[in-house]
Amino acid sequence: MLGVVSLLHGADARAVRALWAELATDYGLREAPRRVPFPHVSYQIAVDYDRARLAEALAREAARHGPIRVTLTGLGAFEAPELVLYLAVERNAALDALHAALWWALVESGVARQWSPLYAPDSWIPHITLAQLDLTLGGLRAIQSAWSGRDLRREVWLSDLALGGDPPGEQPEPGQAQQPLARFTLGGAAEGDG
Repeated sequence: MLGVVSLLHGADARAVRALWAELATDYGLREAPRRVPFPHVSYQIAVDYDRARLAEALAREAARHGPIRVTLTGLGAFEAPELVLYLAVERNAALDALHAALWWALVESGVARQWSPLYAPDSWIPHITLAQLDLTLGGLRAIQSAWSGRDLRREVWLSDLALGGDPPGEQPEPGQAQQPLARFTLGGAAEGDG
């Protein structure tokens, strides 16, 4: 699986990693950051992409959109199709515009292959994953109860578009970590090749 994301950097990434470490220590939840070890917000995921056209589309959209300031509003959870604990990202006009542009550039134009409908404009819920894969309903409820009074509100900057996933042509080992494969600065140029 591959995804088009914005990576978190600096203090924002460290804050998410601290929450991952706390969840590992207090609840034994290690699989989400083990599988995808970079804090991020996903815009779109697919089984595969037309890689040549993807690089062109990401470079074009990154040049058209500047960095976006978003607010993390606290804990959220998905219970289906699988359990996920996350930090909720409040939508705003700039974030919605970037997501819509990426949807058109990747899905409507046929660059994305076997894309997830969960990231379609009418169903997309922007978030930063904290726990997944080894999360149980009982564990989710325990964390929600323990962290209910915790202030997790934070302003963060989304400053790039990146392709995250398994390297092309490789069959991932079970539990193998994904990695950023290419990165494009919002309002700027490519910082990696894909």
